[in-house]
Amino acid sequence: MAATLVKLIAPVPLTERGRAINFELTDDCLIYSHGKSFYVKPANDGDIAELRHSHETSIIRMAPCGTKYAMGDALGNLRIIVGTIQSHIVKFEGRVLASRIADIRWDADSQFVAVSGEGRGMYAAVINSETGQSLGELAGPTKACNSVAIHAGRIAIASDDFTVSFYAGPPFRLSKTLRNHTRFVSCVAFSPDGQFLVSGGADGRIFIYNGEDASLKFELTETLTIASTITAVVWSEDSLFTSSLDGIVRKWSLDNKTCRECSLGQQILGLGLQGTTLVALLLDGSFGHSKSVSDVVIMDGAIKKSADLGGRVVNWEECTLLATNPDSISVCSLLPTEAGLLATLSLSNKVVNLGSQKAFAITANSITQGVVGTWIVVVGPESISVFDSTDGSKVSTLPTP
Repeated sequence: MAATLVKLIAPVPLTERGRAINFELTDDCLIYSHGKSFYVKPANDGDIAELRHSHETSIIRMAPCGTKYAMGDALGNLRIIVGTIQSHIVKFEGRVLASRIADIRWDADSQFVAVSGEGRGMYAAVINSETGQSLGELAGPTKACNSVAIHAGRIAIASDDFTVSFYAGPPFRLSKTLRNHTRFVSCVAFSPDGQFLVSGGADGRIFIYNGEDASLKFELTETLTIASTITAVVWSEDSLFTSSLDGIVRKWSLDNKTCRECSLGQQILGLGLQGTTLVALLLDGSFGHSKSVSDVVIMDGAIKKSADLGGRVVNWEECTLLATNPDSISVCSLLPTEAGLLATLSLSNKVVNLGSQKAFAITANSITQGVVGTWIVVVGPESISVFDSTDGSKVSTLPTP
């Protein structure tokens, strides 16, 4: 009998300490990349769409029209599709940069995309989404480009060379190079009406420019010192939100250069805003797995718990992090017992009761393990041992047949 896919639980974005990650938040879904796949995750817990790729993925953006997607990978390849993730036509596919694509942005009419990232000599490109033809030369940056923004014939690019490059077109040509930052520039964004352009950098500084000609208006952080990298900047209709590696999301008032702060307790690597919903991507990715899943607990036809090789156990009934191993020791298996859920750890003989958080050692060589009531049965090459799951004490040992 053929197997039928009932539900796909997608991984969370793969995070790396100190590295900002771009993702897309729309009215009804979260769009991001992980490994060799692109994911569209509905906000209402509906079916997740997955599109697999031949190389390590890096970024995906949906066009304003809602029927086009632009995707980038670690080798500098750009793919543009029309339709849905499940059913689509490839309009363009080719290598536009020499290395990883870090960010992609669509114009308001969904006709072209601007791409930024790593390369050799050229670190950004602007491409017609229908023909794949270049719409100008985004020269200027001398190092990798981390972020790109588009609004009404203007493009801004944030670079590791401490600059923001400003272009007008099409055809796009360099109009101005902004050198206000003292460390690499991590993010740029136009306000919804195009009146302002904002940049944030590793120097913890945030600058506001005129959106028409990129002339400097003021420094938003002039009276507030942020001692960490600004990882993302997003606009609402009347405010500016920023995130940083100090674990704080800030909502800014441009009128008086003040902000309200919300601390999340760990590095924030990305930020998305849609309507009144603000989504922050944290370093630990608490609401899912970012490494290979090693075991699952299925009850009543549904996945209840799962563990991964990073030492994390997720409770899918409540969508919460049930446990995590601070030493990142892999969780080999999950054992539901009457005494609670147990997790066995690799590179050791330890078993942890995830309810009581008590840990104990199993002194037996194990080929496979199982549970009967409150007992743990360990089958080894020479014996079968039975342990009490409440305290780890050995109940009995029998030689293998």
